[in-house]
Formats: sequence, structure tokens, C-alpha cells
Amino acid sequence: MSLQNCVELSMQHSSVIQNDFSLVVKNPDDHWIADFLNLYGYNVQKSSSTESSKFSIVTPKVVRDIIRNKELHLPSTCRSLADRNAYIILLLRFVLRDCAFTELTGVPLVPVNCISYSAFGTQQYYLALPSDLQFFPTVGCFVLITIELPDDVKSIFESAEFQSVNKIKKLDINGFYCLFRHELPHAPIRDWDPDTTTSFLNKRWLENFWERISQFANDHPILRFPKRKDDVIDVLRKLGVLFTEDYRIDIMKIFIWDWNPSMVVKAIDKSRSINKISMDTLFQHICDDEKDKLREYIVANMCELYRKDILRQFPIWPTYSADGSYIAAYCGCLVPHGLPYFQVNLSSSKTNYINYKNPDEKILLKRLDVVESSYIHYLFCIFKNLDFVRPDDPEYLEFLKEFLRLPTQLHPNWLSEYRFIPNSTKTELRLARELYDDRVLLFTTVFAGSDVFIAPELRCGWLSKGLVGLGFHDKVDDDTFIRLASEIQHLYNSPSPPSDLFDRARMLVLHFYYNVDDLNFTCNRWDVLKSINFIPSKPVDYPYLETANFKSSKLCSFNSLRLPKLIKLCWTQCAFYDDLIIPPESVLNIHSDLGELFFHDVMDHLIAIKENIVDKQSDEWKGHGAPELLFTIINGLYEWLEDNLLLMKRIGEIGEQWFIGDLKTSLQKNSTIFLNGNDPFNLKNWTSATNLVLNIDIDVDCHKKAASKNLAPYGNLLQLCGAYNFNPATPMNFDVPHTTLRRDNIVNKLCRYVDLDFTQNSLNSNRLIAGLERFHDIFFNIRGELIGTSRFLLAATCPHFERAFCAGTLESKLGEHVFLPRVDDIHPDAFRVLLKYLYGKDLNDIMSDIRYEPGPDEDEISFYFNRYIELLKYAQLYELNDLALSVQYQIIQDHLVLPQNIVEIWEWCQNAEITAPYLAEYCEKCIKDNTELLFDLRLHDIEQDIPDKKQRAAAILELEGKFWKWRELNLLKDMSPPIYYDEDPPITFDNESGWGRECSSALEWI
Repeated sequence: MSLQNCVELSMQHSSVIQNDFSLVVKNPDDHWIADFLNLYGYNVQKSSSTESSKFSIVTPKVVRDIIRNKELHLPSTCRSLADRNAYIILLLRFVLRDCAFTELTGVPLVPVNCISYSAFGTQQYYLALPSDLQFFPTVGCFVLITIELPDDVKSIFESAEFQSVNKIKKLDINGFYCLFRHELPHAPIRDWDPDTTTSFLNKRWLENFWERISQFANDHPILRFPKRKDDVIDVLRKLGVLFTEDYRIDIMKIFIWDWNPSMVVKAIDKSRSINKISMDTLFQHICDDEKDKLREYIVANMCELYRKDILRQFPIWPTYSADGSYIAAYCGCLVPHGLPYFQVNLSSSKTNYINYKNPDEKILLKRLDVVESSYIHYLFCIFKNLDFVRPDDPEYLEFLKEFLRLPTQLHPNWLSEYRFIPNSTKTELRLARELYDDRVLLFTTVFAGSDVFIAPELRCGWLSKGLVGLGFHDKVDDDTFIRLASEIQHLYNSPSPPSDLFDRARMLVLHFYYNVDDLNFTCNRWDVLKSINFIPSKPVDYPYLETANFKSSKLCSFNSLRLPKLIKLCWTQCAFYDDLIIPPESVLNIHSDLGELFFHDVMDHLIAIKENIVDKQSDEWKGHGAPELLFTIINGLYEWLEDNLLLMKRIGEIGEQWFIGDLKTSLQKNSTIFLNGNDPFNLKNWTSATNLVLNIDIDVDCHKKAASKNLAPYGNLLQLCGAYNFNPATPMNFDVPHTTLRRDNIVNKLCRYVDLDFTQNSLNSNRLIAGLERFHDIFFNIRGELIGTSRFLLAATCPHFERAFCAGTLESKLGEHVFLPRVDDIHPDAFRVLLKYLYGKDLNDIMSDIRYEPGPDEDEISFYFNRYIELLKYAQLYELNDLALSVQYQIIQDHLVLPQNIVEIWEWCQNAEITAPYLAEYCEKCIKDNTELLFDLRLHDIEQDIPDKKQRAAAILELEGKFWKWRELNLLKDMSPPIYYDEDPPITFDNESGWGRECSSALEWI
């Protein structure tokens, strides 16, 4: 529907209402309003008794709605302006009865000084004095309300509520200013004549004006021109500030302010408030140069701040924006102290960072409460947009320089995770910890040909110190050294390693050796370094090369490298240091683990030798001298394991359990790793420990072989692996008598005369024998050999002979030689030993004088054992108790009591007429400790030597009867070899097995 149609419809609707309903004024005092409404075409009744259902009562709202937005029609009697305004006052009193101030908009009842349409809310009206019309001869009659309002109406017009909704205010200096914009010419008046009569703008008018505005507050001062012309005056004029040189009128003086910065600031703010615009709008027509002039004037002259809140609003501060825009102080912030401005994101041209031109401007900005951006925020805004930064941007480099000159405590820690530092080629930005100082020789050596060095502009002392806190490497410390080692490893694993990589690696390792005292690695860092492959190794030589794990030079880690002197202990498992980089003693003293050999190195090496050399019968190792070398190597491995076991025992239970656990794992791979013989290539010599018996020289049976001499020193290791041990009894604690010799030369001479061979072989035997007859006065016939001696010596050294020589027997005849009857129950050499013992010689020394001439049924053990028994018999016969003790002790010390004869010796001690209590006790203890081994040994002999089943069964029954006694006495269970595959073995250690030897002794054989 069109607007015209809507209007027509509304008019029709109004006509219907007018025809159907009539208006009525009931109050007789208001009957005059009926005549007023009749002027607008309404039929208004004047009656108080009219039915309300047929008529509408005239109210203030009805009147307002009728005359709203219409030309005001007044009675014909209102011919003058005074009559007109008086009638308007009358209407105002009626329409304001309901105090509906907000419903007056468009109602043409404003009592101005003209008859034109003057409705509320359509324009600004001023309550003024009648004399104020002289100042506005053109526009005053339309907007000034100068009539004397009645008190009731006046109070309404002066109320704040009424004025605010109906655009009515009291005329003030701002009102003058606004009206002058319409009243006065915009162009300057040249050659003004104060006495003119052709224009109202004369001196009289001006004096009346100053007199009138003197009644107002000083809200819009005029600035006096400065004594010296200042460029800022033109700027202020553009901002609406007025200037004058004529202050001769006394009334004007209160409006004219002296030229000073505070008045300039106030004048600008008043100009803004009068124009009712923002400060930015006020300055929008001021160019940048003019803003600079105003800012420079304020900075240079503002000694004390005046109206800081106003100054903060002046948009006179240039920013770093690409368009050079200016902002107010309250909108901006400052770049952190000590840093230049740098804009990262070029796509964003706006910024609120103020680009102050000198320190004085910064001081003023500080006084205006402009804050510096925090270092963290400012840096974060830059570094979070590093994708927009070119590494070769000179402005960015300057920014970095200034940033790095700051104290290091201002460098945020999170910056170490940002790639913000250009490399030397300025091709990319990197983390600080990824860059190195190319003035350090080791860095340039390891990273030769790479671009991991810092840009030259940033490597001077103070700047690089700032980067060090963020991870930059300007010296070789423990962390940097690990990075260098990792770089060597990375290059080694690359598809095309540098040709000089091994030289770089050697230089790096030598740097470590030379600076080992300064590189203080923590435990964790040291473990990391030891696992990095950056150390050159060397291949082993013949005959080790064929079975070596590393057959060529490689880069290895400290964990996988061993000292070349340990090559025989682990060449199948480990690599070895290159000859140029073997760790010196000074390094090994600090890092002893660099020369350390581990259990699995040796154990796996032993298994590898068995499987790859022995089992395969390697031709490389069967050459001249190689088997002997291999035999020595194998025994060296056993020695290292033995010493390491003892060391773990000394460390404590934890170390011991580690060793046992590793040993158990290794034995599960291959248990036949013990060489029980001299020929390593004889596969029958290789056996497991569970088939070996220690401290015995004969095999117990086919499953219990006597351990060979080469395995004897490794008893603890073998027992831990499951070997049996024949436990010799510990000799009883008795004092072995030792005869102290007064004169050794006399004793030796006496002993020489006892030897028959000497007397018979002498060149002057007849003469010598005749001479001896003067000394030897008693001769013993031992199996046909005469052995002479002196009765005096015998009587002095043996109580038996002392009694015999004094009892009137054959031996007591003096003055003649006594030849005693022949005896055959002692060997001549054994009797000579008896005499030498009486002369004072030690039994252990003179037993070696017995010539080994065994009988038909004697071996070496039985030959010497029989001689001791003969000595023991005569010691008891001649009451030589000390000799009897010495004989028993010597039998045990000379290891004449063996598993194959110990039972017989014990039985002999029980049945013989000769008593040997200490020997019997030793045998008894030994039998108790080794009952099952001895039983198996005898059982094996019976099964091998007695082919007849009945005889063999009888012999076995007799054997079981013998050993039943020992089993009952000891309460022993049947022995079985330890099984290491299901449970841990019992651990026993021999206190005399070399406890306390250092493990390093295992290397003495190399």
C-alpha cells in the first residue's frame, strides 16, 4: 500500500470519528478552548450535562494531538505579537496540565518573537533576555524566548526534564557561539569600522556583547597572540581556538588568556566541547606536520602537566603503522625499554606502538601514563609470527642485536624453543641450541661444510653471551660434547658420510681425553655419551680376524669398545680402540668404565670360541703354535670369570646374585664350556661343570671326571656351575715339633757320615773308613747295609738308646765297635732319615734324600707312604713322639692321602699296632665330607675291575656295608649334582682359593 493511500485512509477514518463523535468542554472555565478548536474544524459543545457516551471530553492530550504538526490558528483578536504570545501562554497552561512533557514534540506553542511555525522538539530554543535580540537580529526572533513567562509556566520551562526532551535551554556562551555561526559572516571582515551605522557590527554592539557574556562563566576564552610568532598558532586556529590582540575593553580581559601551554590545552578542549565532537574528529583536518608542530610545542613547553586527561586525548602521537597514522596517548603503548620496534606481520599495517622521536617525548608519554608493553608480550607477538620473517632482513638483525644486549634475566625461557636466530648463510632461522660459534676449532672441524654456525653479526662477545642462556654453543661443555658426538654418529649413518669423518671423530675423542677434567658429566649424561657411536675402532689381526665380530674399522660407542690389551678376552664380541685414541691412564683413572670388561663379553666370547673354533675345528687355529695359544686364552677366560666372581662376592649379596643370574643365562645357551685337558681341539676334553670333580686326580666314574690341573685354580667358578668338590679334611691343630739346630755345619757333617754312598765312593775309602771307626762305635744292619753312628749322639737324642746303652746289653759294651743284628722291616734310606732327624734336621727337608726305587707293587704314592709308615713304626719303637707327630703331619701335607686309598689308610689306622690318631682323625673327617663321591669311586672301580656278576654283587654289598656307617654318622642324604636350569645352585667358597686377589690378576697371563 502506498503512502498516499495510507494518508487518505487515515483522513477517512478521522472523518468517520468526527461525524460519529463530537467534542465537549464541561468545565465552564475552559469554554474558551471550544472556540480555539472550532478554528481547526471541530464541533465542540459547551455543556456540563451532556452524555459522555455521545461526546468526547476535551483534554490536554486531545488538544496536543489536534494541533500537532499543524500551523497555529489563533483568534482574530490576537493581532499583535504580544497578544499572540499571551494566547500561547493560555494554551500552554491547558496542554501542560497533565505534565506530559515528552508528548509536546511537534506542538507549535513555543512563544518566540515571530509568528512563524515554532514547535517543540524541532530545533534548539533558548530562554533569553529581551536585550539578547540585538546580538542576533537575523535568527534571534526564531529561536529566542524573551517574553516574561508567568511563574507557573516559567518553572516548567526551566526544569531540566522539560528542557532535555523539548530542546530548550538557557542562553549561555555556547549558545552565543552556536548562534553566531548562523548570524555572523564566515569570511573575515577586512577594514572593520567600529563607528559604522550600516551594520549592527559596530563598537557599541561589541561592547554590549562583552557586557552580556561577562555574565556567563568563562567557558570559551580567547588566547592572546604570543609575543613571537609561533607555527602552532595556525594549527590552533584550525582547531577552532580564537586569538586577539585587542584587549582594551576592560570587560574583555576576563575572557582573554595569556599565551601558555596550559591555556592552549584548555582552549583546544573547549573547542571540542563547544562543537560537541570527539577529539579525533576535531583533529581530522589537521595534517601530520601540524600534529608534529603541536606535539613539539607541548613537549618543549609543558614543564608541569595541566589537565593530563585532556592531553591524553590529543591524537598527536605518530605510530609505527605503515600508513603513519597518529593516535592519542591513551590509545597507545611504548616499545619495551632497550628494544627497537620491529613489525613482523607485514599484512597488518596498523599498530598502537607510539613512535616517539626523542627522549623528551618518551618522558612526557610516561607522565601521561602511557605504559611500556611487557617484554614477554612484545617478544611473543614478534616470535610467534616468525614465519613472516626473512633471515636476511637487516631490520630483524638490528632488532636481535638490541634484544641480545638486554640483561639475560629479561630473556624468557620459552624463547629457547623458537627458531629465531639466523644461521651464518642467513638462509633459515634456527633454535639457539642448534647453532655454534665458528671461532671454536672443534666446532668447525665436526660441522665442516654445514650451516649450523651463527650469523657473523651476532657472534660478538656480549651478544653471544645473551644467546648462551638460550642454548647457543660458544664453548665445549658436557652438553655440547654430546651434541658433537651425536653429529658424528649422524654423519656416519648418512648415505654418503664425509671422507674425513674418521679424522673428525679422532679429533673429537682426543679433545675429550685432553679436557676430561673440565667435562663434568652427570651420571645420566655420561650414560648417554657412552651409547653414541663416534669413536673409531680398529680391526683385529690374525688369527683373531676370522671369528671377530668387527672385521673392519667402524665408529663405535664407549659401551662397545674395549682396550686392545683385552683382545684375547673378547675379540669375538667387542670392538677395540683405534691405536691413536687408546684412553690414557689419566682418563681411565676418572672414567674407569672405559677399560671395563663385562661378564657377558667374556662368557659369550668363551661360548663363541667353543662353537666357532673348537666345534668347527677351525683350520686357522690348528696351525703352528695356535692350539697352545688357544689353550692359554681359554684358561685366561676362566681366570677372569673366577676373579670376577670373587669380586662380586666382596661387593655383597647383590653383586653375587647378579653374577649367578648372568651365569645361569649363559649356561642355558651352552654348558659344555670347560676344557678338561690340554688339547682344545679334542672334543672329548670339553665338558660341563656338572661332570667334573675338584681336588681329585682320578675319575670317580664316567659322569664324574677328575678336573684337570688347568681347571684347578678355578674351583669357585666350577662349583658355582655345578662341579663336585672333593673336600680334603683340614689338618688337626697340633704343634709340629721343630728341632732347633745349634750348629748347622756340625749337623750336616754328621749326616754326611751317615750316607753309605759317600763312604763307598770316596777316593780314600779305606783310610776314611778307618777314620770313621774312631767316630762310629755302633753299626745298624738294615737289609744288609751297615749304617754307623755314635752311641753318644743316640743316647743324647733318644731316651730309648740312653736306657739301652746303660743296661749292660750288647749295645752298652764300650771300647769296641758294636754291630747290631740285621733288620728288614725298614728301608735303609728311611733309617738314615731317622738318624738325620735325631741329629736335628727337619723331616720335610730330609725326606727328599730318599731315593725313589719302588718295588714291584709300588707306585710313587705307595712308595713314599710306606717309608712314612716305617718311620712312624720306629718312632713309636724308639719313643720318638715328636717324630711320630711330624710323620703324620707330613703324610697329610704331601697329599699322600688320596680318594683311592683314604678308606684303606683309615682302616689301617684302626687295626694296626702302630697308633696314628691324627692321621686317623683326618681320614675320618675327609670320608664324612665326601662319602658319596668315595662311594661312587669305589663302585666304579668294582664295576670296571670285577667282570663276574656274583663277585661284583658281593663286592658292592660289602662296599655298601662300609659306607652305611658313614652315612648314618653324618646323616647325609644322597648327593646329586646341582641343576642350574631349574633353580639356583648352593654357593660354597673355599677360603683358601685365593680370596682377596684383585680381578686385574686375570690379565697377568696375557
